[in-house]
Amino acid sequence: MELIKKIKEAENQAKEIVEQAKEQASNRLEHLKKQKIQALEQAEQQRKKTIEQAIEEGRKKAQQDIEILKQKSEEKKRQLRKSAQVKGEEAVRKIIDHLMG
Repeated sequence: MELIKKIKEAENQAKEIVEQAKEQASNRLEHLKKQKIQALEQAEQQRKKTIEQAIEEGRKKAQQDIEILKQKSEEKKRQLRKSAQVKGEEAVRKIIDHLMG
C-alpha cells in the first residue's frame, strides 16, 4: 500500500514537473516571439530612418547642384552679354567707319 502511494505521488510530481516544463517552454517561446517582433520593428524603423536620411541628403545635394548650375548660368549670361556688347560696339564702329570712309 505504501509503495503504491509513493508511486502515485511520484507520478503526480512527474506530471507537475512536465506541466511546469511545458509552461516554462511556452513562456520562453512567447518571450522569443516578442523579442523577434521587437527586433523586426527596430529594423523597420532603422530602415525608414536610413531611407529618410538618404532622401534628405539627396535633396541637399540636388539643391547644391541647382545653385552651382544657376551660378554657372548667370556667369555664362554675363559673358554672352559682354561678348554681344563688344561685338555690337565693333559692328557700330565698322558701320560708322564705312559710312565716314
